[in-house]
Amino acid sequence: MKKLNYIYILFFTLAFLSSCAKVTEKPMLGEGTAPVLASPDGSLNYVLTEENAASPFETFIYSAVVFDQPIVSQYTIEVANVEDTNFEAKVDMQESTSQLYQSITNASFNLLLGASGLDKTPEEPTSVNVRVRASNANDSVQTFYSNVITLNVTPYDAVIPPIYVVGDATSAGWTPSDALPLVSISADEYQGTVELTAAPNSFRFLGQNTDWGPEQWFYGDLDLVESVPANLVGPAPANEYGEINFEASEAGTYEILFNKANNSVKFTKQ
Repeated sequence: MKKLNYIYILFFTLAFLSSCAKVTEKPMLGEGTAPVLASPDGSLNYVLTEENAASPFETFIYSAVVFDQPIVSQYTIEVANVEDTNFEAKVDMQESTSQLYQSITNASFNLLLGASGLDKTPEEPTSVNVRVRASNANDSVQTFYSNVITLNVTPYDAVIPPIYVVGDATSAGWTPSDALPLVSISADEYQGTVELTAAPNSFRFLGQNTDWGPEQWFYGDLDLVESVPANLVGPAPANEYGEINFEASEAGTYEILFNKANNSVKFTKQ
């Protein structure tokens, strides 16, 4: 009789553990339908020039991913060389969005084809593949890819002007025409190596070396200021005009990475 009781106890224990496993099991999502890239259709030949740089290049229109439950996906346009059929060296056209269309200017698309992107030869017709990636932050949601469209484009040679470092913490002093350049390494990133003296000398960034305007960046204009090692670069005391420049706590050679898109700057002491 006792043996029978043990069998019942074992049976109910296993049943209980089985029910717990079913409750805690991660739910799986149902099948989805990939987006369809409907426009453009690849029938046009695009010639990009400095003159039409600010004009719209194209509006990419696509359908939504369809799931058997409500899910909001993020859509990204991927661009790759035609021979890169798996999009292994693709570039993203711009930030992901939940909208079912994305527009881009000639200038911005041209940068994707330049040295910092697919490295196409300026003034020569070329072809690129584009597709839509539909993804979600939830790992249980499958990533889908649309059909591929081939675009025929002739890029131009775009020169992105540098931004500059000026101030008595640099060899340029406070003369804009002597400001030290940070060269473009992508559409929004600028990099250079600058010798900085320590506080109380200070510096700021300029968008041109002809005058103080129209672009200049003080410490408070940036969302993020980093340094390696940490805390080497910070805000200088306000000057007589109420302006707060940058200052370094240690003199030395600094590699500077300035990012316009992220509104950030990073200093790495060499």
